[in-house]
Amino acid sequence: MPSSIVCQNLCFDYEYDDEAPVEVLKNVSVEIKEGEFVALVGKNGCGKSTLAKHFNAILLPKSGRVLIDGMDTTDEDSVIKIREKVGLVLQNPDNQIVATIVEEDVAFGPENLGIPPLEIRERVDWALKAVGMYEFRESAPHKLSGGQKQRVAVASVIAMRPKFIILDEPTAMLDPRGRSEVMDCITSLNKDYGLSIVLITHNMDEAALADRIIAMEDGRIVMDAPPDEVFTHIEAIRALGLDVPPVTQLAFDLRKNGIDMPQDILHVNQCVRAVLRHLQPVEGGADIFGNDKY
Repeated sequence: MPSSIVCQNLCFDYEYDDEAPVEVLKNVSVEIKEGEFVALVGKNGCGKSTLAKHFNAILLPKSGRVLIDGMDTTDEDSVIKIREKVGLVLQNPDNQIVATIVEEDVAFGPENLGIPPLEIRERVDWALKAVGMYEFRESAPHKLSGGQKQRVAVASVIAMRPKFIILDEPTAMLDPRGRSEVMDCITSLNKDYGLSIVLITHNMDEAALADRIIAMEDGRIVMDAPPDEVFTHIEAIRALGLDVPPVTQLAFDLRKNGIDMPQDILHVNQCVRAVLRHLQPVEGGADIFGNDKY
């Protein structure tokens, strides 16, 4: 039976001394299935990171339930098994790297699971190859770039063979090159290795790579659909305090100016093909830039 993460009417409050509880999650119901690549988006404070921390029992519901392969996160006897199935990658890799050698860091998790040494060796090599960091296995993590560190953090999680990987804004602290490295790694883990991904991000170009986007506002899920459907609602996305991919915005602006462009454009190559169709000569007319036919 395929694995799944299921939230049923999940509610959660943060409680502070001498202050009223702050309601963060409000009757959230959602299911994430094995093999999916899901982007979880929303402005700061909407509850997305709090929701993700319920997926591996770091936080527990005030009411409602969270089930991981049918195991309730409030069941203390199931917590270890749940955390074996759901791995978490933090925003800052320096907060997650614990060893002075890359391969020792990746081995740390499996060692704590009691995995036999020979299997640990196999897992470490597999994980480092999967994220493209095998050649750095004997390097010191502090000498790596930000993107390389984050890929080591991902390797440390997948070496424990979880079914789901939760990544909490893993590219937020990276430069464009590091961001590209990490996103290539994440998409490869999903498409090539079949790992289930939940990516928390503010970057809509990253969200567009997912199979499904879940948008949150004020502790509730307000959108849940494939990217090509979500980004047809540009005004609604902006109302949530979010942006859209620049190429999607360009297609939207062209449509507003009377040019027939598809509504589901998410990537540059899609936009280029659509524009090129309008550049074809028209009998007695001009192209979209006002040039006479050629």
